Amino acid sequence: MSWPRVHAVLLCGALALSSHALAAEEPAPRLSEMIPVAECWNVGGLSAEAVRTSVTVAFSLDRAGKLVDGSLEMVEWDGADVAAAEEAYKAARRAILICGRQGFALPAEQYEAWRNIRLTFDPRNMVVS
Repeated sequence: MSWPRVHAVLLCGALALSSHALAAEEPAPRLSEMIPVAECWNVGGLSAEAVRTSVTVAFSLDRAGKLVDGSLEMVEWDGADVAAAEEAYKAARRAILICGRQGFALPAEQYEAWRNIRLTFDPRNMVVS
């Protein structure tokens, strides 16, 4: 499966969106408002290695903004080791599943632009208390 359509980065609890499907002159929509997974992302229980590991998660959404079964996968990671990446991925996965339970409110007319999503979760840039 290819994931080129939408790329979002989760840093400091905020998401930024870029898409090849959107016109370059238009400001990018705030994906953090449309896909609010930061509020469900809990890094407090992660190991020290996992907190220093970023993971990129790809998934597809149906036209109703709901996660397509079986589409959630870790596509990249950067950090200590595979075990830390897997731990960080599980936290990111839980955030997407919990916050996406009812689906995300996305503009239907832009479905082609947001149906395939890549989110990068990077706890190194997040202040956790």
